[in-house]
Amino acid sequence: MTGGNAEAEDLVTYRRSDGIVHLMLNRPEKLNALSAGLRVKLREALERFDDDREARVAIISGSGRAFCAGADVQAKMLGEVDAGPRSPGEEPGGRSPRIHRTLLEMTNWKPVIAAVHGYAVGGGIVLALACDIVIAAEGTSFQVTEISRGISGNEIWSYIRRRTGEEFANEVTLTGRRFSAGEAHARGMISQVVPGDTLIEAANALAVQIAKNPPLAVQEAVRQRRMEFEAIEVEARRVLPRYLRFTEDYAESARAFSEKRPPKFVGR
Repeated sequence: MTGGNAEAEDLVTYRRSDGIVHLMLNRPEKLNALSAGLRVKLREALERFDDDREARVAIISGSGRAFCAGADVQAKMLGEVDAGPRSPGEEPGGRSPRIHRTLLEMTNWKPVIAAVHGYAVGGGIVLALACDIVIAAEGTSFQVTEISRGISGNEIWSYIRRRTGEEFANEVTLTGRRFSAGEAHARGMISQVVPGDTLIEAANALAVQIAKNPPLAVQEAVRQRRMEFEAIEVEARRVLPRYLRFTEDYAESARAFSEKRPPKFVGR
């Protein structure tokens, strides 16, 4: 679809108007948690945007009460735990598309704006920070949950550090505490905080400003920025401790989440 009507039945809707594409995560009953299916559909939508000759800028937002609650923890973690040991050398996390990698693999380097509201948790923060500009609605809550799930969070730490500096990235990654859109803005993690009912309007205004500029110059600026992020992401992956998804604590985190009880970690 290249016109103004959204494909409402899709996990990700695609709507283009005057050169601006609106991509909306459309799994509101799960706070747009990144299931394997949603990851696939978002990758397809981003590739469609990249190839769309009439599209200049994209805006990613979320339907319902949240932008993105991160990984679909119950489905993903319990699936990994129940599957048992993997083959030697198999990549933890399986084959589901890594959304931030999709943005690094574009060929036309068009800018993407994240319009965040409600909650941006774990992978939801990575998705937002992989975009070129991030704005958030007042009252938005951010949280890095990787360590509490039994994994290191190296990649999300790298993305936050790139925008805010090491001290803030260390604190929110190690503690897993929630932090507000106001604090994220004060730390330089996001560009703007706006009233919730003006979020999409504000994102669209930015997109219109960008779209007025020479497209090749814009795309080259985006390409340079994303190449820097690729180097950061590659380094984070290089030191990623693969064994953590095989630990008892990782399994306990999944079970406790499913059973809605406090976890009991044993350091194994």
